[in-house]
Amino acid sequence: VSHEFNTPLSAIQVSAQALLKLKKKTESTITNRIAEGILRQQSYLKDLVSQIMTIGISEHKNSLLDMEIYPIDFLFNDIINKWLLGKDKSTVILKLNKLPDKKIITDPYMFKLAIFNILDNALKYADKKPVEIKISGELVKKRIRVFIEDNSGGMSQADLDNAFKKFYRGEVGHASKTRGLGLGLYLVKRIIKTHKGRCKIESKKGKGTRVIISLPIYNG
Repeated sequence: VSHEFNTPLSAIQVSAQALLKLKKKTESTITNRIAEGILRQQSYLKDLVSQIMTIGISEHKNSLLDMEIYPIDFLFNDIINKWLLGKDKSTVILKLNKLPDKKIITDPYMFKLAIFNILDNALKYADKKPVEIKISGELVKKRIRVFIEDNSGGMSQADLDNAFKKFYRGEVGHASKTRGLGLGLYLVKRIIKTHKGRCKIESKKGKGTRVIISLPIYNG
């Protein structure tokens, strides 16, 4: 964890020092490149802090979530629109199918964070572009089941067995040298659990991955 925090901090420090040493007449393209690097590292560091803070909240038995009632389709439309902001359209194709006309009780910020982590993983660990993601749902008795499927290279059985463990980084994560704490899916499961829900993953090597989230519906 300390390594992951120190890496962007060091990059920010070096970039800031480089800016200070630039002469006044330096080409703006160099300055812009350094500034963009600082912003990327700052954004990554902000995400790390957010994950750590959210895990602290989700693990605290007496923490109070800001629960509200939302139609499930409205919630996912809002989450997807926010996630797609700034994304390169050539790298991802996301299709949201019609979800059951039901409501759930949720903390929208925490729930958004969980779905963001799932979508980020699909994009981050894809072995080809564009990444195709499909979201669909069904009503099973008094619960909504949401399926988030992608066309990634899939996961090994070892990764499936350990995917929700804290700090676990799978084979694909190590092979791709993608940065991260190994907290994304652990956080997803914790957040879904606070919503009295369940979460599981189905995947096979070379055949993509499907995350299944089961949530109780609001009957008020």
